[in-house]
Amino acid sequence: MRPFFPLSVCLLLLSLVSFSCSSRKDVPDEPAVITQVPFEYFNDSTAQAYLSDLSKSGVSVVLISLVDFFQTGSEREAMMERLHEGIVRFEEAGFEVGVWTNSLGYGYERPVLDPHGLTMLTSFDGRTGGAVCATDSVFLDLMRRNVQDFAKAGARFILIDDDLVQSVRPGFTCVC
Repeated sequence: MRPFFPLSVCLLLLSLVSFSCSSRKDVPDEPAVITQVPFEYFNDSTAQAYLSDLSKSGVSVVLISLVDFFQTGSEREAMMERLHEGIVRFEEAGFEVGVWTNSLGYGYERPVLDPHGLTMLTSFDGRTGGAVCATDSVFLDLMRRNVQDFAKAGARFILIDDDLVQSVRPGFTCVC
């Protein structure tokens, strides 16, 4: 059985991001005000309202959230271009910008994963659902590509959500 390297690397990267943000010399001692902006709602018609509201509220860090980002081909390329444009817009307005994305899932159905043929978690009672097995090699490649593409799009940091909640989800626990 191979060691689960990617999760440990993600945790290390998150701790380094946390350390680097808290130890930057150009950041005042006051805490950052962080907010989430759903990717699907940030577009040309909403951008000005978002930027204005966030500036007025004292927000300094924006996490653009992408949920179930496992698209391929031209759809993926278009979304990455839009993500890059959003990151640039927020940065030009003076915000520090990162990406917040989910990965393993909380157990709800996720049709976007179906084409990839991923191994889903199986509960003790034999149910499977929308939570992906963390050792699935196809899933690990998809997440690796996501992190690379988010960084290429300009994200200064990447928060990968929902990986460590599986043990507290009723009925969803890894049994492999």
